[in-house]
Amino acid sequence: MPRALLNCGTSMADLAVSLHQEEEYQPPNGQLVKDDTPDLAAINLPIGARSIKVGRAAGGWKVFSKVNYQGNTGTVEQGKNYPNPKEMGLERDQAVMSLKRHGS
Repeated sequence: MPRALLNCGTSMADLAVSLHQEEEYQPPNGQLVKDDTPDLAAINLPIGARSIKVGRAAGGWKVFSKVNYQGNTGTVEQGKNYPNPKEMGLERDQAVMSLKRHGS
């Protein structure tokens, strides 16, 4: 990571999306993602993520209810927290199974 980013107070969490398996950000230590991820099982989230925290410099993301960017789609914005799938634009009983940055 460029040193200039660290010097201006930007942390890894600011640049990433924190994915949590359960609603309300549980477990507390989410899986951090900075890149498009076609299948959350590949990052130890086999049943997906049901809550998300988007870092303040992470940009906007599209979330999908199925792997490989398929299924229902929602949008999450930088600097915001989403305690459940409905807040992300998905159905309440769904989970995020893949995600990618806007424009990718």
